[in-house]
Amino acid sequence: MSRGVCMSFDYLVLGNGAIGMFAAIRLKEEFPSARVGIIGNPARRNSASVAAGAMCNVYGEIENAASTNMKALQEISLAFGVAGRSGWIDFLNTHNLRQKLVSADKTLIFLKDNASAFESGNFARAKEASLEAGIYQEVETTKLESLFAQAESVPREAFLIDGEFALDSKELFLTFSALCETLGIQVLGAEIENIEIGKRVVKTNIGIFSAEKIIVALGAETQKIIGLDSIQSVLRGVGTAFQISNRVIDASFASERMVIRTVNRGGAQCGFHFVPRKNGYYLGAGNYIKADGESSHRLETLRYLINTFESELGGSEITYLLEGDIIKGHRPRALDGFPLIGSLISDGSIFVASGTNRAGLTWAPAIARQVISWAKGENQDVISPEQAKLISPERRPINFGSELEAIDYYVESRIGAAIEHGKLENRSEFIDIERSRLREYANELLQKVQTLTGLDMVPHPDHWAAILDKPSLCVVSK
Repeated sequence: MSRGVCMSFDYLVLGNGAIGMFAAIRLKEEFPSARVGIIGNPARRNSASVAAGAMCNVYGEIENAASTNMKALQEISLAFGVAGRSGWIDFLNTHNLRQKLVSADKTLIFLKDNASAFESGNFARAKEASLEAGIYQEVETTKLESLFAQAESVPREAFLIDGEFALDSKELFLTFSALCETLGIQVLGAEIENIEIGKRVVKTNIGIFSAEKIIVALGAETQKIIGLDSIQSVLRGVGTAFQISNRVIDASFASERMVIRTVNRGGAQCGFHFVPRKNGYYLGAGNYIKADGESSHRLETLRYLINTFESELGGSEITYLLEGDIIKGHRPRALDGFPLIGSLISDGSIFVASGTNRAGLTWAPAIARQVISWAKGENQDVISPEQAKLISPERRPINFGSELEAIDYYVESRIGAAIEHGKLENRSEFIDIERSRLREYANELLQKVQTLTGLDMVPHPDHWAAILDKPSLCVVSK
């Protein structure tokens, strides 16, 4: 296809990750006669969906809110998570895909011995929310002892959520492709260069395409491709994980179709999780945040994942025998930490879905539901109108909270990360000294961030180092 070729669509989806693929399929199902196309990099390079553990987990992702605005974000995330999980169940049942795609049908969330205060707080909030939702299940001590028989110690506490499942991401995208072909969705492998706002024209390296309505699900590339200053910067969380190729691990923790995971352990980190897959297992995930450009694996993350698996689950003998590959994806994170979901004010024919961080795959059906409502000119129903304003793509950046709340979060999350990575001993006399140093450092960082950005607001503390193009430190002293 030459550069001059132009094709027209009723609906054109930009981005072939989970959100983009799900939205295209739902649009074609809802409007069978519509011309639906989807454009994306054929290799899905740095796709967060491909690199994800593909856990449809909602309650394990909940964090202990450190400010009023963070609580509002948690409420929005919970609404999208619950609706997304329900949407996945409908999708699996409608297309008879449960046996093919579901690799785990329950999730165990555990709190290790000697956990940091940050991790313990997140665990307590996840437990509380699970109890409120009526999905909390206790785990008997004998069961825990059996599951963690190879670990250095049995977890301090754990609970089970039946129905918090996981999908095999490789099988999922093969299924998406087959459904697109069956439904007659035009799939175009291309690099997207830009969108002409107001003209509904998309320029790519293989041609120019137009559409009546455009859905932008380009993850960390969203703001760059749209090119509007009214949309805040989209940072990228560089996630690293292992795809374990061993088909069988001879241990009780691997004998059940169960995700075994923790809550968030240190700010931008997403904790430890072990996920069964059809032909192996997934071990993840670490994360660091950067502003733009190419990314590499953070080598400390590789060490951390292997050491954590060995000490907290698998033991040395099993860990020694593991084989596999390293995978990487870019998680989109808006400057203020809130997602960017909704139609543009400047051009109502364009719908944006980005800033979903590590929840994009889980939320995909819920976001597709919003897309269908927008296409029909109906009110969106996953969240309230007030919440929709908070995640409007062209909103003003939202304060994390007060400067004091933000500094507190920075300090406690960094201490959690330092303990997790073996940089700080979990003893009050050491923590108190490091807390004082981190507080001084955080105050300096925040002042520099506000000077550099010129924004009269407090960005999410996880993003301060990336904005300043500095390494994210979990300790500032030796």
